[in-house]
Amino acid sequence: MGYYVELVEMDCDIEEEQYKEALDCFTKLMAPNLFWDWGGTNSKEIRYSWVNTSRCTEILLSETLTEEEKIIDLFQEWGYGFSRHLLREGGGLVSRPPPSLDTPPYCGKPFLSLEAKEFEKWGDDEILWEALAPAIKDQSKIRFKGEEHYAFWQYRFSEGKVIQSRGVVDWGD
Repeated sequence: MGYYVELVEMDCDIEEEQYKEALDCFTKLMAPNLFWDWGGTNSKEIRYSWVNTSRCTEILLSETLTEEEKIIDLFQEWGYGFSRHLLREGGGLVSRPPPSLDTPPYCGKPFLSLEAKEFEKWGDDEILWEALAPAIKDQSKIRFKGEEHYAFWQYRFSEGKVIQSRGVVDWGD
């Protein structure tokens, strides 16, 4: 059961300066799990489709993971793969940063980039992207195709907001 989707185009980044903002957004998303007094049987744990919310809570509360590792792990729990990249001084991408990032030409800024949707089912992904919009780089976009192969939609990010739009196939006949 569930609705299957395919990630057909992605240009979605979180810059290093936004890591704290991304974690704040995830914290708000998971807030009832982080701050609820668990005494008694009246559980108010929030749950999202296809997401291990307990694991997300563990990640957010971890004292051993870096901000970057937390973000990557949290997105993985939501079914998305983010990878670390580094911009070269003067432009260009470094796929495999060398051991020392403090020397030219590698003294650029690190950022995380969406690489894949690792879990093909659509759950509460809209909630995720709306919540994380303030941390996503402006002009980022993600495009999806639905299981019936004619439903297309995209999320564009601008000024801390997400804009959803539907796509159509135009055969030009």
